[in-house]
Amino acid sequence: RGALAVGDADASCPSNPAGPSGWTRPTKKTAQLFGRRSQENLGALAGICKAPRKLSLKSALTDYIRIAGMFVKPPSFVLRCAMHFLVFQHIAIEHPGIFRDLMAERDITWDAVELDEGEPIPPLDGYDALLVMGGPMDVFEEDIHPWLVPEKAAIREAVRERNMPYFGFCLGHQLLADALGGTCERMPAAEVGILDIDLNDQGRVDPLMAGLPSRFKALQWHGVAVTRLPVDGVALATSPVCDVQAQRVGDRAWGIQYHVEMTDQTVREWGAVPAYGEALDAIMGEGALERFDAECQANMADFNASSRRLFQNFLSASGLL
Repeated sequence: RGALAVGDADASCPSNPAGPSGWTRPTKKTAQLFGRRSQENLGALAGICKAPRKLSLKSALTDYIRIAGMFVKPPSFVLRCAMHFLVFQHIAIEHPGIFRDLMAERDITWDAVELDEGEPIPPLDGYDALLVMGGPMDVFEEDIHPWLVPEKAAIREAVRERNMPYFGFCLGHQLLADALGGTCERMPAAEVGILDIDLNDQGRVDPLMAGLPSRFKALQWHGVAVTRLPVDGVALATSPVCDVQAQRVGDRAWGIQYHVEMTDQTVREWGAVPAYGEALDAIMGEGALERFDAECQANMADFNASSRRLFQNFLSASGLL
């Protein structure tokens, strides 16, 4: 066994459940990572490695050619374990959006926990990063949504105790601040629309924002803002009505108030939620959904390019690459 067989236990890859007893059947996670063809290749590779035969230069070269021909590019699992992320969701429609595609491109697997549906938070062991999405509830509504209490505890554990890379969006941005000692308050008026964001001096040199312009447009849809940062928090971006549009806490945790997970379906998915649709009409006037969606589509290419840059920056700045 010259290569690590998928399913083998390995200290650097705690998500592999099997013991070191030899080749095991490819796991469900393997299927998600590498696909059916790669499973077949791995099975063939195991056969090559374990088949008894007389060692010779000819047989060694034959094995090398067979193994090399199985893969278009060197598989990442040969060099290291693939990354595995944990995602906190607060309503099913506010999922990672385009980040699902960006994770798939890098063979990053992820588990979503739908907290609003009562799903329990798993132990954080075995996860490489925590992504926390948006939602319709407010960060301080623990009496209405008691699961916010264990969620904040998990965020504290991830960021403070484990120094785990963290990326929060909208509510996830607010939760980062609140869980670590900051303050979030309701705004005098909600900030909704495709609006300008400005990087401040700290943001222009922060690795998360590398390669982004100093001013750019983003989708806003929130009525609560971070008004006091955690003790080691740094504001990275602002807007005319919200001083903390982005923050970094420590050196591996970031939150963004505006939405960067957009796909061409996002506005319509959100607008299908009665509370969201009614709020949009109240703020922007009747028929706002159609106008909002059209404006979002017109900016989608820029939104997605920024998302791709942010995700690359997040992986690099947090040491995951």
